[in-house]
Amino acid sequence: MAAIATFNGCGMNPKEYKEQAARLLNEKYNEDFIIDKYLGQEHMNDYYEVQAYSENHPEVLFEAKVLKDGSGIMDEYVASRVCYTIEQKIQANIEPLPGYMQV
Repeated sequence: MAAIATFNGCGMNPKEYKEQAARLLNEKYNEDFIIDKYLGQEHMNDYYEVQAYSENHPEVLFEAKVLKDGSGIMDEYVASRVCYTIEQKIQANIEPLPGYMQV
């Protein structure tokens, strides 16, 4: 039991993980990001998850998985931006049609 407590105590706190994620996203996309939520880490995974958005595009919320050691990040930013753009174009195209529609 002491070994488990020692092992868990060696990591960073959620604030430090959020700062690390923001830095990695900034390096990857050359944009500033806000980490909205620290979503945690599943037991025995070497990564944690966050929910974030770009300061330039606060309407596009996405999730990212970050390696705990800070060596990599996998995120849905580009896909989320593309989907948001498509959604806006579809919405503009169907808006003049009669009736109620939601994209």
